[in-house]
Amino acid sequence: METTSTGHEFRRAVKAEVERTFYRNFRNIGCEKESQFLRRVDKKFGRPKQEDIEYFGNLGRITGLDEHIIEVIYKVLEEVTTDIYRQDIIRLEKNSERLRSWFREAQKKSRDCESALSKKESELKVQERIILQKNEKIDRLGKEIGTTRDLLNKEKMHNFKIKNTIENRRIKKCNTVQDHGEMITQVSHSVTVPSVPSLSIDDDDHYREITNNEYIIYNIPKMTPDKKIQEFVSNLGRINELKVCINTN
Repeated sequence: METTSTGHEFRRAVKAEVERTFYRNFRNIGCEKESQFLRRVDKKFGRPKQEDIEYFGNLGRITGLDEHIIEVIYKVLEEVTTDIYRQDIIRLEKNSERLRSWFREAQKKSRDCESALSKKESELKVQERIILQKNEKIDRLGKEIGTTRDLLNKEKMHNFKIKNTIENRRIKKCNTVQDHGEMITQVSHSVTVPSVPSLSIDDDDHYREITNNEYIIYNIPKMTPDKKIQEFVSNLGRINELKVCINTN
């Protein structure tokens, strides 16, 4: 705080003000007669009270100095120190007001910071809820995707089985057939067959015995059902080896 009420600055201020007061008001006063001397003192400070007159007289008796000289010195010091004190009080009040203003500003900033912090905390809580909801949605979608993937895989397997079944039922080439543990070897060529599907054990246009219990079946119409082919083969009796050729035209 700015003040001159203590230490070196106070003493320097007192000296300067005392000198200025004597120079302005009491220059060459020691050369004046007593009546003129007192008029100049009273003009500056006013007439002293009775108690002050007694006080200055007592100081004169103690020091052996003229009581009027003591009065002048005392009044000058009193005025100077009072003025310095008053200025210090004014400065202190101004400093106190500045401090109060700074304090109020600091309180306002603190409240603003608390409000901003509270707002940020609320925003963070909202963001946390949003993130939590998104995570839950992601988890739910992940589970749904997993379930969908499983269903797709099952559907693929089902379709694959259906496709295999269809492919197996669609006879485009000669297939190896096993009857009673005997192998029927696939052949890769076909023979022209009649347009009307018909198979009969009595019709030797569809089979030929190569060797003992070894047959080759040919001229099988494309639209002949598998069951009819099986019946035809079973009517041949014991078979060690059988070659079947299906007409694909």
